[in-house]
Amino acid sequence: MQCRQGGFTLVELAVIILIIAACVTVVFPKFSNGLLDQQRLRSSVSKIAGIAEYARQRAVSTHFTHLLHFNIEQGTYWVTAHTPDGKLMPMTDGLNLKGRLPEDIRFSGIDFPDIRTDSGDVVAIEFSPQGWIEPATVYVASSQGRKMSVVMHEMLGYVETLEVFE
Repeated sequence: MQCRQGGFTLVELAVIILIIAACVTVVFPKFSNGLLDQQRLRSSVSKIAGIAEYARQRAVSTHFTHLLHFNIEQGTYWVTAHTPDGKLMPMTDGLNLKGRLPEDIRFSGIDFPDIRTDSGDVVAIEFSPQGWIEPATVYVASSQGRKMSVVMHEMLGYVETLEVFE
């Protein structure tokens, strides 16, 4: 009688590899969609925070009040500045100071004490020439339910991003 040595046959290994491949094809798309969703959310929040910080710095350096506008319904945002004659002028500076949230990302709310409504669903956050920011928290959410916020601190004049856990 022939004695079998320890180990797996080629057929057994092929079956194991097939089972692993089937599991990966089912699990990986869900996993990668979650990572992509999270990256889009973080990127959107970081861009808004960067634009807010730039608007604050620009207000201080030019000695003119700047506003960061949010159209909540359309998911857009842009920066304007008061001119010496008191009019609002869109800011460009060769930079992209306006944007639109990706399709699966949306504004889920903006909290601040003195809400400033331009028209409809448009609100604006003010950045003064003295360096203070109108205190506000902008909430951004993904289609998969993740939330982050951009917090603008009044007297300290800085902007931070935070994950929101519910």
